[in-house]
Amino acid sequence: MRSALLLSVLLAVLGSCATVPNRSPQWRSQVVLEVPGTKLLGCAIGDADPQHFGNEIAVAAGNGLVYVVRHQDDTWHHEVAAALRGEPIQCAIGDVDRLHEGAEIVTVGMLRGDEDSGSGGAAMLLRRTDSGWEKVELLRTNALLHGVCIGDVDPTRVGIELAVAGADGEVHLVWQSGVGWASKIIGEVPGTAKSMTLGLGGLLVACDDGSLVRFRLRPRGWVRDVVSTGSSALARVGATFGMAIWCANDGALRLLREGYEEVVLRSTDRLRGAVLADLDPSRTGLEGATAGYDGLISVIHGGPIAWERLSHHGGVAHVFEITVVAADSDRLHHLAAGPLPQRGTALVACGYSGRVTCVWWAGE
Repeated sequence: MRSALLLSVLLAVLGSCATVPNRSPQWRSQVVLEVPGTKLLGCAIGDADPQHFGNEIAVAAGNGLVYVVRHQDDTWHHEVAAALRGEPIQCAIGDVDRLHEGAEIVTVGMLRGDEDSGSGGAAMLLRRTDSGWEKVELLRTNALLHGVCIGDVDPTRVGIELAVAGADGEVHLVWQSGVGWASKIIGEVPGTAKSMTLGLGGLLVACDDGSLVRFRLRPRGWVRDVVSTGSSALARVGATFGMAIWCANDGALRLLREGYEEVVLRSTDRLRGAVLADLDPSRTGLEGATAGYDGLISVIHGGPIAWERLSHHGGVAHVFEITVVAADSDRLHHLAAGPLPQRGTALVACGYSGRVTCVWWAGE
């Protein structure tokens, strides 16, 4: 009876979305880097250092430093890969440089100074060599770059590319050309681009005017369509081929699947994380995850099968199980997911406290 009453209250409060909050000892968390007094703005997981086994964590700090964090000898180590002149906002890891062994780190942000400096934007590549970390400027723009995505954006080209966008709304494609780099603008979005990812058969861009925009390459060129529109500024987006998840300043985390859009979580503050990944090996399919200004990191289960709908559409709310898996003392600014040594597919969050927190499923 009590469970039915709780569910009815949640339905009344959330309208089209019911959430069941939970806390579970099956999830563990650990602070893997702490830089007191420094805002950590972006993070990514990938094999950025071919000299060490396994994936690392790249972290972009507001003071211009880019950290690389690795798990080795049962402890976490870190080093500074670069000291940039401009504030880096987000970062990504991928093999964009075919002439260099392994993957590289790409940061986007300001060319010089912070967001208010007016210096324009820059995309920087960091690669590990035998002599240390090297820094290569890939692109300069007239305004801040805020979103970055590495992947096979253009299937007509060999290898993978880099897509970046920011305050001027222009979406740039960057690729290796000989021993140098080339770029072109493939389109524009109606607001400041805040985050980018590959999914739903194209390149998705989350914008601060509330629109989620998709770019797809067709025989006649790049075609743009608006996947979703809303009244609140979007912040982060994650996706697979068939699903997309994104968050906004109104505290809502939204899911789009099979053409049906719904809110799966609502926070009291702005959200800054949108992840789809197989985070819980005890369950079939993918989980969602988010983090935000409330300092909470949450994992969302959608049913025994990946995001299975537990009820029909028809205005009836779908029940999503939400587990708060970790918390920080200050605002969280970014959330990433990926395999880490001895952790499986883990979550990594960073924010204004200067901490990087790793969260993983530890089982019974």
